[in-house]
Amino acid sequence: MTQLHLRPTHPGEIDAVIAIETHPEVSKWVGQWSAPDHFAAIHNDAIDHLVVLDEQGVVIGYGIIADKFNIDDNVELLRLALSRRGEGIGHALVETLLAHAFSIGNTHRVWLDVVAKNFAAVAVYVRAGFQREGTMRQAYNDETGRSDMYLMSILRPEWEDRSKSD
Repeated sequence: MTQLHLRPTHPGEIDAVIAIETHPEVSKWVGQWSAPDHFAAIHNDAIDHLVVLDEQGVVIGYGIIADKFNIDDNVELLRLALSRRGEGIGHALVETLLAHAFSIGNTHRVWLDVVAKNFAAVAVYVRAGFQREGTMRQAYNDETGRSDMYLMSILRPEWEDRSKSD
């Protein structure tokens, strides 16, 4: 598996994050935040705004984990994006973000939502052990019209079992 490294995003890297999230292959699936939105997230204790570095230390993506102090020990994998696609590193990114998310306090459940027609992302999440919990009907709207979104999650025991077998 490709080795990726996470670290907190520095304010000077917000332009790189925005460049990744506004790339046409990313922006059709990932919400768009302004520089002040990213800056606020970097400085919000309930959010981990992380850059993703490859083996050479180059920023190739980012991830945002939200709701770290959730009373029920559920954290949200709010956003993730890569500048490099088609290299099979999406799975490595999800696994790296899961390891980080489950290192936060007593995290029991990591959840996300994904556009149902984003087949590549859905496949990566399923491969990482996420289970589909439900469908949010016509919750996403883009230039092609309305689409469903899936609510997906993985529980700590499931993640631990998968981690032991890897």
